[in-house]
Amino acid sequence: MSDGQYQYQEISPEELQRRLETGEDLIVVDIREGFEWQATGVIPGARLASMRPFLLTQLDTLDKEQEVVLVCASGVRTADAAVYMTMKGFKNVKSMAGGMKAWKGRSVPAEVK
Repeated sequence: MSDGQYQYQEISPEELQRRLETGEDLIVVDIREGFEWQATGVIPGARLASMRPFLLTQLDTLDKEQEVVLVCASGVRTADAAVYMTMKGFKNVKSMAGGMKAWKGRSVPAEVK
């Protein structure tokens, strides 16, 4: 996917689940709001960081070479955040296609926070 010169990739919920189950080295960041985490749960092991504070104050806590998978409700916010992160020099940012709506029904259910 791209927004002009800034490119990021999408990852399917199935692929993300497989990679988490095999213990691959990646960071999952759920950028939804707190009430959304409580209402629908979160992917086990995901960092919880609302989009705006995450983008404005927490990016420097991540290695720009590390693979980062962003998750939101439907994939719209993560697309915007992924473009922003690539603009800031992140090399391996992915947006989970379909967001948590697509994660529902996975054999690894979302945890309730």
